Amino acid sequence: MTSSVEKGCEQSVKIPLLESGDRLTRHEFEHRYTASLNSPAHQNLIQQLSQLS
Repeated sequence: MTSSVEKGCEQSVKIPLLESGDRLTRHEFEHRYTASLNSPAHQNLIQQLSQLS
C-alpha cells in the first residue's frame, strides 16, 4: 500500500532539472534524466531537430 501512495506523490512533485555540478546517486540521476526527456523544452528541441532533416 505504501508504494502506491508514494507513486501518486511522485507524479505531483516537480522533479528538479539536471544541472552541471549536481552530486547525485545513480538512481537520482537516472530518475531526473528520464523525467527530463518528457519536459516541454526537450520535446521542443526534438521537434526543431526533426524539421531540419
